[in-house]
Amino acid sequence: MHDRIAIRNHYMEVLEELSKIGLDTFFETRARCEFDNFDWNSVPGSIQLSGGETKAVIWDNEMPYVLKIPYFSTKTVDKNYCDREVDFYAEAEEAGLEDCFAWCDFLFFFHNCPVYIMEWADCDEGAIGDSAYDASFRLACAQEGISEGSENYDRFVDEFSDSYYNCDCDTQILDLLDEVWGYQKARAFNDFCYDHGINDRHTGNWGYVDGRLVIIDYSGYYGV
Repeated sequence: MHDRIAIRNHYMEVLEELSKIGLDTFFETRARCEFDNFDWNSVPGSIQLSGGETKAVIWDNEMPYVLKIPYFSTKTVDKNYCDREVDFYAEAEEAGLEDCFAWCDFLFFFHNCPVYIMEWADCDEGAIGDSAYDASFRLACAQEGISEGSENYDRFVDEFSDSYYNCDCDTQILDLLDEVWGYQKARAFNDFCYDHGINDRHTGNWGYVDGRLVIIDYSGYYGV
C-alpha cells in the first residue's frame, strides 16, 4: 500500500535541502520557535510547510503523504504527540475504526530528529465547517418539524445558530459524522476518542482521503 523506501528516499532529500536553507537548527532542537521563525515562503518548488501547537508539518504537493515532526516539549517529560497518533491508529485498527483516521506511522530519524508520515488529505476547514453546520441544522429542523417558510422559521435559525456556535468543537462535528458514517459508527468513533483522550476535534483537523472523511490530527491536546 505504501512504498516506504521511495517515500523515505524522497523526503530524506527534501529535509536535506531544507537544512541547507535554514531549518537545520529546528531539526537539531525541534524547538517550535525555530520552525515558526523560519520564512515558510522561502521554500522552493512544491514543498509546503505548516504547523500547529504540537507538530511541524512538511509536505511535497507532488506526494500523497505529509511529514510530521513533534515539537520538543518544555515539560520535564517530553510529550511526543506524533507517537500518540501512531499508537491510536494501531488501536483504531483493532477496533475496526481505522478508516475514520488518516493513516500514519513512524518513518525515520533525520539527524536524531524523529520524522513521522501521514497520508495526505484534502483539507478545507471552511467547507467542512459549513458541512458540519448544515448537518446539524438539518437534524434540528427535522426534530422540530421546521422548514423554510414555516412560522417562526427566522427566529428558529437565529436560535439554532446561537446554540450551535456555543457548542464545543467536538460536539459540532458529530452530526456530520452521523450523516457520513452512520449513527453507530459515529458513536463508536466518538467513544473511542473519549476513551483515548482525543479532544480538539475541530473542523480544521479533518480532511478527505479519496473522498473518505478522516480526522488528520488525533493526538489530542494537553499543553506543551
